[in-house]
Amino acid sequence: MAEIVEQSDIKPDIDEDLSEEKVQDTPEFNLKNIKKINQLFASQVKVSVAPLIKMADMEISGMEIKVKLTEQQDSLLGELKIDWQTYLRNSFKDKNVKLNIIIHENQAIQRQAYTASEQFTELMNENEEFRNLVQTLKLRLKN
Repeated sequence: MAEIVEQSDIKPDIDEDLSEEKVQDTPEFNLKNIKKINQLFASQVKVSVAPLIKMADMEISGMEIKVKLTEQQDSLLGELKIDWQTYLRNSFKDKNVKLNIIIHENQAIQRQAYTASEQFTELMNENEEFRNLVQTLKLRLKN
């Protein structure tokens, strides 16, 4: 016995695949997807702030993305933070996504010693045994 099916009841396989793609257009709100979206946003902004956006230290709390920055990094981003939040909202298709910048005032900026005199001074300040050795032997750097 054969069943008669109307043309409207037949769904081609292509439509099923398209409906799955529509669902996947909006990524799940998680840290992995946020980092991917940040990579895309960073590729569209100035070269000087792109690494800052890509490497930002983040946490998620509900629909809030907490980004930890120093004062210097925050001032470097400036008005770009508004565009960044808008980009995240549009990517997740959710107006409740919030970008919250947290300033770490106590975070010390590490200075890198490059020259021999800077390295010598740094060792003197950090290592008491080295400082005693230099004083005992009356060592100095050659200029």
